[in-house]
Amino acid sequence: MRDHCETSGGGLCFSSYEEYRDAVDGLLADPAEAARMGARGRDYVLDEYGWPAVSARFAAVMERLAA
Repeated sequence: MRDHCETSGGGLCFSSYEEYRDAVDGLLADPAEAARMGARGRDYVLDEYGWPAVSARFAAVMERLAA
């Protein structure tokens, strides 16, 4: 999960309740940043795991197997 958060810029990582609490407080205090982070996360998921990306990877694997 950390890799996805760092790559996308659409999530926050934490390893304790205190870090989680501070992250949530930060998002609540800055709704514009929370919206930007949400948009980055959504874009990342669609780019990496949306049907066009998945089908392209699947087609590439099939082509390699057929070769």
